[in-house]
Amino acid sequence: MFYPTMYAVESENPQAKLFNCVQRAHQNVLEFMPTFISLLLVGGLQYPRLAAVLGLVYVVARYFSSRATQLVILTKGLQVEGDFTMSGSLVCCSAQ
Repeated sequence: MFYPTMYAVESENPQAKLFNCVQRAHQNVLEFMPTFISLLLVGGLQYPRLAAVLGLVYVVARYFSSRATQLVILTKGLQVEGDFTMSGSLVCCSAQ
């Protein structure tokens, strides 16, 4: 079966690096979305206001993180740290 190429080859396109950064940022959002939605739902059952605030903070942070990745100025450490910090907050919210 033929699978499409997810990333551009830099030798074929001068804009390939920028495209690959945008593609990776989008893929990162899609990979973490099911965990985020499920934790937000479970936490929102007990603490709806806290979950709404944390959800809004997460969405805004994801937007700026994706924009920064598109501009190739974000390091991987910051992005991973933000993911784990927000998921940890949602886990604590849903565990109580």
